[in-house]
Amino acid sequence: MGDYAYRKCDGQEIKIGTCGVNYYLTFDQWVNGEVWGKDARLMNKNLERQSFRLPIEEEKDILPGDFDFHGFDGADPVRVFFRKEYVDEGNRDYRYTPFVKEIRKYCFENKGQLAMTKKLGKYRFGDFEEGTGIYAYAPCYHGFVADKDEFKGKNFGYNGFNPHVLCITSVGFSSTMEAVATVSCYACEKHICMVGVDEMYQFRPLTSNYEQDFWNTVNLLHRMNRWAVETGRKRQEV
Repeated sequence: MGDYAYRKCDGQEIKIGTCGVNYYLTFDQWVNGEVWGKDARLMNKNLERQSFRLPIEEEKDILPGDFDFHGFDGADPVRVFFRKEYVDEGNRDYRYTPFVKEIRKYCFENKGQLAMTKKLGKYRFGDFEEGTGIYAYAPCYHGFVADKDEFKGKNFGYNGFNPHVLCITSVGFSSTMEAVATVSCYACEKHICMVGVDEMYQFRPLTSNYEQDFWNTVNLLHRMNRWAVETGRKRQEV
């Protein structure tokens, strides 16, 4: 099961993704006509239900279909953190910006699960028996701390704020044909929400290792918006 296309450069049939998630195809490769076939052609009719692989700098010379799969939406996620708004620069006190508050709301509305396992059992033949153990799941709020009421009647839960678990995992279009990036949780791998290019500036790359890929993604969103306007899929904003 999956979505397939033919590569223009050599005519080879390749897998580009599954159910509109194009793990092995970037937007630039699609729009530049590097693949053809029924599934590639049908993207024109439902672009708002497609996602494309991130423009990772080290992958820029890889052909469609030849990418490695790294989980999430195909590519290695681009890890990000929030830009802080300081109340008192001297004391380094800061508060949530309106954007962070909105992301926090999405994180609570789309909580995930963190699996925690402990292998137990009878020691036999030099190892513990397979399939015996404790399997538990903790709610994941993607770096935010839940209110106390959230844990009533529960024995455990996530115990601290970590603003560094968010990441960007793919790009695509919204229902209004605005270019958007998918925000996901690096800890539990759940998709949280989508953000436009202006909102991307509220993030910063987590470390210098993500700097190039972060700005590649921002620049791609700008190009996708221009393409949507030039091809008549999106109205020019006045």
